[in-house]
Amino acid sequence: MPLRSGDVFAGYTVVRQLAAGARGEVYLTAHPQLLRQDALRVLPAAASSDERFRAAFLRHADTAATLWHPHIVGVHDHGEYRGLLWLSMDFVDGTDAGSLIRDRYDTGMAADKVLDIVTSIADALDYAHARHSVHGNVTAASILLTGDRRRRVVLTDFGIPRSVDAAGEGVTDGRADQYGLAATAYHLLGGKPLEASTHPKPVAPLGDTRQDLAAFDPALMRALSVDPLQRFNACLDFAAALRDAATAATQAQPVADPAAHAPTEHLARPTTGSGMPALFVPAWSAEEPGPEDGFDLEVEPEFAPTMAASQLSPPPQMSDPPFDAEPDDDGAVGAGRIWAFTGVAALLALIVVLVVVVARGGSVGSSAGSSPSRSPSSSALTPPAAAEPTTTGVGGRPMPAPIRGADPTGEECEGGYQITGQADWASQGVRGSPAATCAFVSNVLKAYWDAADPSRETRSVVAAGAIPCAEGAACVGSDFFVTCSAEGSDPWITCRGGRDAVVVLY
Repeated sequence: MPLRSGDVFAGYTVVRQLAAGARGEVYLTAHPQLLRQDALRVLPAAASSDERFRAAFLRHADTAATLWHPHIVGVHDHGEYRGLLWLSMDFVDGTDAGSLIRDRYDTGMAADKVLDIVTSIADALDYAHARHSVHGNVTAASILLTGDRRRRVVLTDFGIPRSVDAAGEGVTDGRADQYGLAATAYHLLGGKPLEASTHPKPVAPLGDTRQDLAAFDPALMRALSVDPLQRFNACLDFAAALRDAATAATQAQPVADPAAHAPTEHLARPTTGSGMPALFVPAWSAEEPGPEDGFDLEVEPEFAPTMAASQLSPPPQMSDPPFDAEPDDDGAVGAGRIWAFTGVAALLALIVVLVVVVARGGSVGSSAGSSPSRSPSSSALTPPAAAEPTTTGVGGRPMPAPIRGADPTGEECEGGYQITGQADWASQGVRGSPAATCAFVSNVLKAYWDAADPSRETRSVVAAGAIPCAEGAACVGSDFFVTCSAEGSDPWITCRGGRDAVVVLY
């Protein structure tokens, strides 16, 4: 029967039940010695009494306890108590992806969120497979997402074999985990899980019922192949194929009406030749005018003091009459038309003089030998003549000097990128070193915001790079581990990772 709050099991004090299912119950417990809370899984009596399953469980749990990865729930201890096998692991305060789909995304998650989840879990699985540990039951229910602002994606239930063969061995092929990850991606994208089966069987493409998701089918169908040898060599290869499909689909079918396709972000002013997914807008397009934008010639009176004379177009030079003048009998242009033209020119010149005088804080009628009187407000509005313009980002916040020139791939992105619809701190990103590529800047910016809202605390994210992984770099495939933090008193976030790449978020 289920344990109740206050019960003690294998030395752990039960706080409350977290979940229950065919693979046993999970409880939040207080550790017997340490001041921490662990999640305790108690396996069913039928599994615990199976000698072959027990032997496989002990081997798997021993291996799982050696795994340390940011996207794997850590296993601490295991054993048998009153005839029941148990496993203690990290407590993750959040929800599982299956519940999230059921409760909030019944028609499927946004593709960018699914890609982030799949990439994180793929990295965890490849790490475990390299250490001869297989999960055996990757589903949306086994993927946990923390509920805090710095959202984490972690895979739980390592160490519990799904099934045991006659020789007492559980699932040992890592490609079985790839199938499970692909089936989970299918579920998260489309909102409906695949039919449960003990053996893989042909799956209908997503595009049959969701044309908007058809671009993902080639990668999904390969990873869901009935023949394991037809699948990808690694789980991260599958995740990369999904990302490539998303990029190709975005470039081939640009979003015409952004509001109709929420929550997918889009390019408001795409840069030419960037080759980037439509997830970012150039940094200058949020609150500041673009480099090609000018000032309107008509200026409201209350803004005139802040306008420099150079921002107003000078009156046109009238070298010829602006109309076809007919000469009088004596061959001269009519005197009335000459006076009219002269009056218009004088009026325009007077307007320019008035604007210049007001902008400089002077007053009409001041004597040439006296200092023009200035009010405190006009002095505050007029910047010193020798002052250099301050480079600022959204909201007037300080902006780091971007690296000028093309990146190692030949891309130009001096203006950087910005998260669509955001004007908060660290919502814009620029290259902070010559080694950083434009693609890496946009990927780091997006990964940083997907993890949580901006913070001065250190944060690690995974972002795809445009330059292949090299020996000595913290990376797997094209995905690099990046550490972001506010360094010293810098008013921005510095992210370091990749191959000597620095990305600055401000």
